[in-house]
Amino acid sequence: MKIFRFSHIVCIVLCMFKMVNGQVVDVKGMVLDQDSNSLIGITVILEGTSTGNATDENGYFQFKTGPGNYNLVVSGIGFVTHTQPINVVVGSEIFLEIILKDDQVNLEGLTVVGKSESQKLRETGYSVNAIETKSLQNQEVNINQLASRTAGIRVRESGGLGSSFHYSLDGMSGRSVRFFIDGVPLDRFGGGYSINNFPVNLVERVEIFKGVVPPKFGSDALGGVINLVTKNKSHKYIDASYSIGSFNTHRAALSTRWTSEDNEFYVDLQSFFNYSDNDYEVWGQGVEVADPQTGRARNIRTKRFHDQYRSASGKLGIGFINKPWADQLNFTFVMAGNNNEIQHGATMAHVYGEAMREDRSYSPSLFYNKEKIFDTKLNLSIHSSVSFQNSMVIDTSSRAYNWLGEIVDEQPTNSELGRGRNGKSLLNLNNKNWFQQANLSYPIGKNQVINAIYTFDHTIRDGSDPLLSNRTASFVKPQHLRKQVSSLSYELSLFDSKLQNSFWVKNYNYSVETVDERYITDSLGYRPETYPVESTINNIGYGYALKWNVNDHNIFKFSMERSYRLPDANEVLGDGLLTRPSPNLKPEKSLNFNIGWLLNHLPTGQKSTISLEPSVFFRNMGNKIQYAVSGNLGGGSHANISKVRGWGGSLDFTYDYNDFLRLKGNATYQQLKDWNEYSGASKNLTYKDLLPNTPCFMSNGGVYLNKNNLLLDDSRFTFYWDVQYVHEFYLRWPSLGNQNKANIPTQLTHSTGVSYSLNSGIYNFSFGCQNVFDRQVYDNYLLQKPGRSFYLKFRYFIQQI
Repeated sequence: MKIFRFSHIVCIVLCMFKMVNGQVVDVKGMVLDQDSNSLIGITVILEGTSTGNATDENGYFQFKTGPGNYNLVVSGIGFVTHTQPINVVVGSEIFLEIILKDDQVNLEGLTVVGKSESQKLRETGYSVNAIETKSLQNQEVNINQLASRTAGIRVRESGGLGSSFHYSLDGMSGRSVRFFIDGVPLDRFGGGYSINNFPVNLVERVEIFKGVVPPKFGSDALGGVINLVTKNKSHKYIDASYSIGSFNTHRAALSTRWTSEDNEFYVDLQSFFNYSDNDYEVWGQGVEVADPQTGRARNIRTKRFHDQYRSASGKLGIGFINKPWADQLNFTFVMAGNNNEIQHGATMAHVYGEAMREDRSYSPSLFYNKEKIFDTKLNLSIHSSVSFQNSMVIDTSSRAYNWLGEIVDEQPTNSELGRGRNGKSLLNLNNKNWFQQANLSYPIGKNQVINAIYTFDHTIRDGSDPLLSNRTASFVKPQHLRKQVSSLSYELSLFDSKLQNSFWVKNYNYSVETVDERYITDSLGYRPETYPVESTINNIGYGYALKWNVNDHNIFKFSMERSYRLPDANEVLGDGLLTRPSPNLKPEKSLNFNIGWLLNHLPTGQKSTISLEPSVFFRNMGNKIQYAVSGNLGGGSHANISKVRGWGGSLDFTYDYNDFLRLKGNATYQQLKDWNEYSGASKNLTYKDLLPNTPCFMSNGGVYLNKNNLLLDDSRFTFYWDVQYVHEFYLRWPSLGNQNKANIPTQLTHSTGVSYSLNSGIYNFSFGCQNVFDRQVYDNYLLQKPGRSFYLKFRYFIQQI
């Protein structure tokens, strides 16, 4: 009987346990800020109970509870507490996405503000700007236009959509500035995947490091880094846009992600398409035709007629997150291409009517990240990719054109571009690029971290041209460029992270195997001869960055670096178009200093704040690589300038009134000079002269107005007006020549637009105008940019809630 009673009790307990256990429901979800960034350490709890959890590093939370009606309370420092009723039903699984709003509250003069990723980045020791794109994604704007509105930055474009461009960051320019996408060098994906092609919809944030570059990039960047952080949401979403504008311009973009129910598997897709006739009007010097009566050149105003541009790309990613064997494992495949008609050479003095260039590329890659590998404190991330790039220059026409699109001459043995002395050309260049990067980090206690990064970058180039003999240096045999950059860094935080220090040392290794041409006279006559060129260089660099939080509104920043920039393939080998080979280039070197003071969100009233960031920089460069135009027929090459020294400063200003008004402005002044006192045994005539073709003063300003629920509920209206100014500067050395020196004139341009969002941002419409007053605009000498242009844009955005 006792045994029966005992077994009966056991059965009842087991049945009750089974019933209770069967009624337990999983409550899962993720917490994001208003910019869709994951939030760590946010408390998620059922009101009136102790049931709940905190979000992990990916913004996720999970806990179990029984059935019933509850209030879910989500709270964190710097954010408005969010309360959401939930109904827990047996047999269901609850997944929630919660977006917290920034909390800005005045407490005895202290302003507490939830910080975005961009704000956190600005508060590091580096001279860095970060542009959040959320409020800009309804505008028809590309990354070049966004970056050019930033203090210390000048983006110089040679024409309309798809034209060549040139970045300058606090005095450093050209390929001293490196471009990345999610920390990976962007040029690995070919010309069709260039930064100027990216619609703003595909990018979450643009990070701009000026001068001193954090060692985490593992790069030989000397003058700065532009890093595009793409949308990396941990949930399902679709973001699609289409715009149409002047000069028959069409742009489309798509970004989407699908995730599994447990959010541990995802598929990403990103793509864009750009097209433009670029048939804007041009006039002035260089835009000339022969007068039929006198034969003399006369200026005309006409449209460009051979400048169509088309580019497209697709990126497919498949990945796993939060697995026992990987925090993230991602396989990515990128394809890109562009077609670019060539209207003219290095200036508009020589016009083309049939020459063009095509680029194609594809690249598979792998990314792996695991923290606390082998149950230790060691963290590991690896990126590996191979890219295949092909570029073709088509220069087979015998015709010569004028600016009216008329054929004025025809020479069967010549071509439009006239590559060197070789006549017609159908040049194919093939680049195979191997890129590997490994990053190890190891925390020592709570306030110290050691990082080691190794980057290997190998480019193999070959080519062919059925219209030329194999003596041409560009493809006489496969050519190799190898770059290896190794760095070791140590980070130390003191006084509750108010004082942060970072020290690092880098090793730069560079080797090149290429060929060059020289002309000789022998028994066969005057003829070209190729000869091999090999070079290996190794350099050591170092750096330091400091951030001191004086108080909640004041941050002092200091950074310095001795760095090197290794020449690129196009600089050494040429581009098969307008850049001739320069096989004897040396790596650039520079000692860079940045000092800045960030006055952050200073309250000026109950609803208004201002932010100021004055900064100064100093550059001491050697072997600076600079492109020099040779004549008017479209050609040039790169050369080292022995010594360049420069300094400058900038001021960035922002005023915010509630969510209604934002005023922004910045100004930059810089002086970069030739510091080479002697040229051989002779006195250098340009010693302490300003560098040619380099602006000294530039500024930007903007007004932005926002109004919610205008005309309709859940709507948002935005108006903006942007102004850009660049003071005139000389094309060549200012101290040489007569008073009528060639110059790039002062530029003052205005852009404006409005956008209207419906249904909480799902449907978005915008209209804008660039170069409102139709000014004649030049970023480069005699290369006119588009005049007044208009656009209309529609954007559809929906995400899982």
